[in-house]
Amino acid sequence: MIMAVVCHPETLGMLFEPFYTTKRLAGGTGLGAHIVFNLITARLKGQITVRSEPNEGLHYRITLPLDAC
Repeated sequence: MIMAVVCHPETLGMLFEPFYTTKRLAGGTGLGAHIVFNLITARLKGQITVRSEPNEGLHYRITLPLDAC
């Protein structure tokens, strides 16, 4: 889990975009969530959603079809 104080709705909407990062100066490339999104949705034909609550960090839900493997 990635811990953050809160992720604003406009940020959540951009989370899976390539090269989007809030940690550019700390070495972030903005590709991690994008790669995971593509693996889950394109390769495994699944779904991934993310939500954020204050002081709870980010919560990801990944759903895969039974025949994904």
